[in-house]
Amino acid sequence: MKALKVLVIGMGTLIVVGLGLLGYGLYRNTHRLSVPAASNAPAVTAPSAPVSAGAGRPAALAGPVGESYFSTELPVPAGSRFEQMTTAGDRIVLRFTGADGDRLLVVDPHNGQIAGTVTLLPERH
Repeated sequence: MKALKVLVIGMGTLIVVGLGLLGYGLYRNTHRLSVPAASNAPAVTAPSAPVSAGAGRPAALAGPVGESYFSTELPVPAGSRFEQMTTAGDRIVLRFTGADGDRLLVVDPHNGQIAGTVTLLPERH
């Protein structure tokens, strides 16, 4: 009976110590909760109105977000259909499917310029 009492007291002590260490860890890391996590991906916001590049931007786009907004036109291969969009690092990859194979357009999201193109051709034996 004495061994059981010592075991229960020991386990209770371990629980209290464990909760104390958990509380200490949370206290030490609370500053991380108030600082937003850094992200490599740029923030993307949709404009509330059609926007053209230049001085005619709506007031809703003024400020830091509005300064990074751009409007651009990307050449789409004739007869192609947009299939997929994904990201690769800090680039946006658009996949188009057409009669002459798939084409990937790699776009720089910071300025809207095409960073590269890849045309996927069927393998010939």
